[in-house]
Amino acid sequence: MEHIQTYFYAYGYLTVYLFLFAGLIGIPSAEESFMIFVGIALSQLHGTMNVTVCIILAAAGSASGMTTAYLIGYYIGKPFMMKYGKYIGLTPRRWHKAETRFKKHAFWAVFIGYFIPGVRQINPYLAGLSRARFFTFLMAALSGASVWATTFILLVY
Repeated sequence: MEHIQTYFYAYGYLTVYLFLFAGLIGIPSAEESFMIFVGIALSQLHGTMNVTVCIILAAAGSASGMTTAYLIGYYIGKPFMMKYGKYIGLTPRRWHKAETRFKKHAFWAVFIGYFIPGVRQINPYLAGLSRARFFTFLMAALSGASVWATTFILLVY
């Protein structure tokens, strides 16, 4: 976390966006811990950085990371899963059942998934793989990111 703190103090807003973008495409990072750190740092910086801008950039970084993962799942994921899914027990029948269920609950799966570590990183890929409607996914990603970022940054600010 020390390296992230150094980047945050040196590059500010850009660090907030990039850290959350990277975390949501699946690069291992502690997103909640980082946002709690941001909230604490903002309360101690006294006007150097704006809390509203940090929340907006955290939500934008999260939502754009989710959208990137959705597009990867949409364009690359299905052929990959059909070819290698058999090695993890994913038969075409099981995949069809999971795809149907995910499409039915896509908005809430993505929105609520923000608050569940691990699920947050897998959901956009599943949405893309299952061909969930992009507009529905985008609205869930934007609204979920906004609530999630606001909650964790203001929790300690």
